[in-house]
Amino acid sequence: MGREWTKAQIEEMLASRGLTYQDVKLPFGLSTGGTDRAETARAIIPKDMNGKSVFDLGCMYGFFCFEAEEAGARPILGVDIEAVNVETCRILADIRGSKAEFRQMDIEIDAMPGQFDYVLCLNVLHHMRNPLAVLEKLIAATRECLVLEVASLGRGDRRKLSMPVWSAAMLRKFPVIYVSSAAGKKKGSNELFYFTEAAIRNLLGQHRRIFSSIEIVPSGHKRGRFIVIARKRQIDRMVVVAGPTSAGKSTLIGNLEQGRVPAIAKAVGMETPADWVSAGLTTLGDFDQSGKRNLILHYDITRRQFGNPIARSQYDLHDLIGLAREVSFLTIEAPRERLRQQHEAAMRRPDEPGHRAGTAKHEKISEMYKRADVVESLYEQWYATTGRYKAAHFTVPSSDSTEVKRRN
Repeated sequence: MGREWTKAQIEEMLASRGLTYQDVKLPFGLSTGGTDRAETARAIIPKDMNGKSVFDLGCMYGFFCFEAEEAGARPILGVDIEAVNVETCRILADIRGSKAEFRQMDIEIDAMPGQFDYVLCLNVLHHMRNPLAVLEKLIAATRECLVLEVASLGRGDRRKLSMPVWSAAMLRKFPVIYVSSAAGKKKGSNELFYFTEAAIRNLLGQHRRIFSSIEIVPSGHKRGRFIVIARKRQIDRMVVVAGPTSAGKSTLIGNLEQGRVPAIAKAVGMETPADWVSAGLTTLGDFDQSGKRNLILHYDITRRQFGNPIARSQYDLHDLIGLAREVSFLTIEAPRERLRQQHEAAMRRPDEPGHRAGTAKHEKISEMYKRADVVESLYEQWYATTGRYKAAHFTVPSSDSTEVKRRN
């Protein structure tokens, strides 16, 4: 229990500290008297946060921690690089009778202290030496919702940069991360990085497959800045149906959804197909909109043969596995000759979804399926990938098979 603060003691504390950044409400109708961030709090903090954990990076005086606590959140951890801010937060928490915890932390050096349902990073990224690395830390620490308030190229920040209006207006149209060269030369110049809305949408929505929605709204705090509310996909169970191109993944998924292969469904825990939704890496929005939390993921292990040696799809798969509470792999181990025949048959059907006869990609696959060593290598690489995860792995000999074997 903290001490009982009198009105006179609170007034003396406020006078001695000269707090001006956030307006934190205190007993006796007093407050720190800083900027009112109530509008932002209403935009980012749900009315009911009962039992939700919160992490606030760069918490300053702890305003958003206290607002989240009033909405029912707990536990709450606010961190700041400045020791004086942490001390202020602890004093204000004591005065308010708050159970929020506050620590000094340098996000660029220190490890994240775990995962949290809500992660807040308001007006902080632009101060970092490596904002993308910090963003990765925050994404990994987020269970449900990542909230950013971002410095951009609006009126206030443009003036700090001495940037002409026409230049800022043009750059705001593109996915730009603007790097300032003014560090240390004038007031506010320790703000090093400025992000356009399009840049944030690409970083969170296009480079990653883990967010189901990304909402961007204007900041009511500083003109031209914006708030990002990025919600992570919620996956309870995921079955990855995998195999090379033309192995019959769609057929097998259809059989699972229609309950035609009960032995396979039982092996991977799909006794109730109606509770599941199927999607590929590029159609995950169908899963998000379903309201269900069990995902059948259509995954082509041939993808890594096109583009970079380490295919982006492998990183996407890794991200989704990290979201799911339980994962199973179901791989079609089709013989090479069957793969070749099914692929050639698909190429003769120009109306088949996902198949375009005569393209360089499909010609390359045809050549691949003529070589047993290449097909064998595909499976070896796939099993090396899946072996990194704690998950059950099953195989079937073909998409129309009712047989299933456990690989591990």
